[in-house]
Amino acid sequence: MILYNTSFHIDSSIEREFIDWLKTEAVEAHLGYGMKDPMLARLLTSVAEGCSSFALHVYADSDETVCRWEGEGRPGLLELMNKRWGERALAFSTAMEIVDL
Repeated sequence: MILYNTSFHIDSSIEREFIDWLKTEAVEAHLGYGMKDPMLARLLTSVAEGCSSFALHVYADSDETVCRWEGEGRPGLLELMNKRWGERALAFSTAMEIVDL
């Protein structure tokens, strides 16, 4: 199982609109590529004054799912985000293998 995390740093002025977009378009895009169990979290550490940060977590069953998302789905989603908000919304993603304790 793979945890796929995308952290977003946004201008606080677009927070409500951005969260709505995450809950609809971004989550639906991830689910459309076979990812599951989405969870959205607000980061409690501040990146910069006037900014808000969020993390979208989803799970993938395989490396192939992640590779397909990163090659096909993620670029289009980031392009939509950039067209809508430009530099007021930034994102970076990390894929992590779940390790049993």
